Amino acid sequence: MRRAPSCNQGFDILRKDGKISLNEPAYLMKISFVNHAPPKLTALGTISFQAVVDGEYLWCEISVDALRQHFGAVSIEEGDLLRAFYSGKSTIEQTTKMHLEINGGGAVLLTSSDFRT
Repeated sequence: MRRAPSCNQGFDILRKDGKISLNEPAYLMKISFVNHAPPKLTALGTISFQAVVDGEYLWCEISVDALRQHFGAVSIEEGDLLRAFYSGKSTIEQTTKMHLEINGGGAVLLTSSDFRT
C-alpha cells in the first residue's frame, strides 16, 4: 500500500486497489533518483529514467514534446533528447517526485503541460 503524504496530523492513503482512506498516521515515501541504469529513448518516443520509491525501482518517462519545448532539444534524435534531459534533470526529477507523491508511487509520464508556468 502506497501512501500520499501530507503536512498535517493525518492524510489520505491511496491504496493499490484505488480506494482512499482518511486520517491515517503520517508516512512519507522515500523517493530518489539513483541512476543505476542510464536514461534511454523508448520505442514510444519518450525518454525513460529510473526512480526508486520506498526501495522499489520504477521507470518514469518524459515526452519528446516536453524535452523540445522546455529543455532545449533541437530534434527528436536520441542524442539531442538525452542532452536536453540532462540539462533539465533537476527540474525533471523535482516534477517527477511531485507526481509520485500525488499518485502514491505509481509510474509517471511527464508531458509539456507539467512544465508550463
